Amino acid sequence: GFVDESPEPIDVSSDESDLYNEKDVVYVTVGYRLLATRYYYTAHNGSEHLEEQVYIQSDGRLDVDPDTTYEKFKPRIDLSEHYPKSFYDAVQAFDYVISHADEFGIDAHQVILSAVSAGSGISNYIALIHQSSNLEHFTIKAMTFVTPQLNYPVNPRLDMGWKELANFVGREAPLGSYIDKDSCPCVIGSALCSACTDIQQPLPPIPEAKSELLEYDTISASSKVKPYPYLSCNESWNALRIEKFCEKGRFVDYTIGDVLDFQSWPESEGSLAARLPLLWYAERNYEALRPNFSIILSSALNGTSAMDIAHHTLNVANYARLARKLGVPFVASYSSWPGMTEEDTLKAVRMYDSSMDVMWYLESSMDWYAHLVRNSLTPASVAESVSFTLSALGDFHDLPK
Repeated sequence: GFVDESPEPIDVSSDESDLYNEKDVVYVTVGYRLLATRYYYTAHNGSEHLEEQVYIQSDGRLDVDPDTTYEKFKPRIDLSEHYPKSFYDAVQAFDYVISHADEFGIDAHQVILSAVSAGSGISNYIALIHQSSNLEHFTIKAMTFVTPQLNYPVNPRLDMGWKELANFVGREAPLGSYIDKDSCPCVIGSALCSACTDIQQPLPPIPEAKSELLEYDTISASSKVKPYPYLSCNESWNALRIEKFCEKGRFVDYTIGDVLDFQSWPESEGSLAARLPLLWYAERNYEALRPNFSIILSSALNGTSAMDIAHHTLNVANYARLARKLGVPFVASYSSWPGMTEEDTLKAVRMYDSSMDVMWYLESSMDWYAHLVRNSLTPASVAESVSFTLSALGDFHDLPK
């Protein structure tokens, strides 16, 4: 996520890294700064300084403003407006790896990106915006996503996110079929304002300021770092939505179209408002840049909790529809959702996974079902994603046409 540290350390092996290593693929993991946390860096002269603010250039590239920090930034909504901070870190780490490709034994034009949840947004940025201005330096051949998002933010979910649901269930679908009383403040309101602990751990209390400079030798932070007091959320923005949609269970009186129209982002109001969609709305970037990579993705989450809505199986269905439209080679595994019709699954094959008790709808631009059967692979498994991405490196020449 963008707020909490992962419970899994990034410097140990995993099933995925082991499988790739067995195939002589170099596996690199990357971390990034959390959005609401203060970080300090040590200058060349040994002095410590608060991190600079990351800004978005008109073409979507990211850079730091040495004269501005996040200290007194007040968001329109919440810390979703500072995704550039995390995206910037990931890009710097990625570029470091690419610049040392020979040293690491990497072919910079045979790159696979693998991500879960929030990592899908960062991966989309690297593969679309960042790659478009660095075609001579690296090539993304494939991406593998688990419980991905297509458009941000998701907690709160703004208009582009609700549009994903409307694409399949229609604007008149009842909102109450997709959220509940507990998730409403986290999905329509800001998860941070509403202290939604099922999405991320609540921010630690802000201690009394005794020293603005803490003891750090690097930019890495720990639990001792104070959160920003202003960055978390806009309480008045949140309160308006809680009152309108969530109090007294009012969400059951609204439709997907109602909340889609209400949760609009003011793109015309300032440079930050206009440029954030370059990071948030990957769907637009896919449409504009027409990528050449392949993608495999999955999510079985289809409940009404805030966690499920953020990682909903309909996100995957939207990816599949977009990939098919653009001619992007893809494999998508999704489950059912309220209001699913027979027409929604005409291009999918049903495969039951007893280990997860999930009926997968497997949709692909190729005969991937035959590949799974022939190789005894399970949809949405690590082994499947590794098999797909390795096939993509060879432009799928190993698959029957």
